[in-house]
Amino acid sequence: MKPNNVQSNDTRLIPMFLQFPVRPLEVKIAAPHYPLNAGSRKQIICETTGSRPRALLSWWLDGKKIGAGTTDTVSDGGNLTVSTLHLVPTPNDDGKILSCRAENPAVPNSAIEDEWTIRVHYAPIISLALGASISISNIKEGSDVYLECNIRANPWVNDVTWQFEDHYVSSNKSAGVIISNQTLVLQSVRREHRGRYRCLAGNSEGQSVSDYLHLLVQYAPVCKLSDPKVYGVARTEVVNVTCEVEADPPDVNFRWALNNTLEVVNLQNWWSEGSRSVLSYTPRTLAGYGLLLCWGNNVIGGQRDPCVAKIIPAG
Repeated sequence: MKPNNVQSNDTRLIPMFLQFPVRPLEVKIAAPHYPLNAGSRKQIICETTGSRPRALLSWWLDGKKIGAGTTDTVSDGGNLTVSTLHLVPTPNDDGKILSCRAENPAVPNSAIEDEWTIRVHYAPIISLALGASISISNIKEGSDVYLECNIRANPWVNDVTWQFEDHYVSSNKSAGVIISNQTLVLQSVRREHRGRYRCLAGNSEGQSVSDYLHLLVQYAPVCKLSDPKVYGVARTEVVNVTCEVEADPPDVNFRWALNNTLEVVNLQNWWSEGSRSVLSYTPRTLAGYGLLLCWGNNVIGGQRDPCVAKIIPAG
């Protein structure tokens, strides 16, 4: 007969081996066996068994605890605990270690964990830059220029293409344009190469394009207009003759001269601003007619061929 002072839920009636806390026996990530896609939500499941009382599950990414985006369920009388992680991977997560840790707080040093290396597929991430030894503010005409298309992608890209002012660029060794893997080489660069460049790359996840790189090429002055302008001028009449050049940098010094087929005479009565100069000229004799010549000079060098204006008698 049962004594009156013993209750049916008395722990003394529970076998002693069931009264002690037990560490988790196993923890397992049921990870998908395929790469994840960047930006797409995935559910990753972790299961643990054997703990008494039930184990606490936590998720860790590269050693940092994930504090949100998980749900836990308990079944089999508390023996089985399942945690579901709702993960939206980014390209930066590719190659990181995802861990699921099971721990019984009642048992010191009871934590066990399972690990999984994350693989993330993502469209190319690309950027465009000049070669390491090249300064964008110090490219002179005649220099060799290297443009590097820096790419991160998984899977790797199918191909790399280049554009100049939104037109596709092809290799042309005779013109000094060479494309090699992720590099565009411009040999003996000229002022015609100034403008916007970008590179494009694609894989199974999509096509990507870099930001524009604006290439600047410094050069000595050249005439803005190729054909000489003709001025019909009477003797003692004053005419203002304009000389305008293109140059980089545009701070230009000028000199003027008259070529009348007999001699070349340097002229003085002119003023200039930036890349433009204006000469006030009066042909006082027949020898005052001929070609007015204008040269510009900047820090890159002097103008090879002068700008020309023809001064002829009026009428």
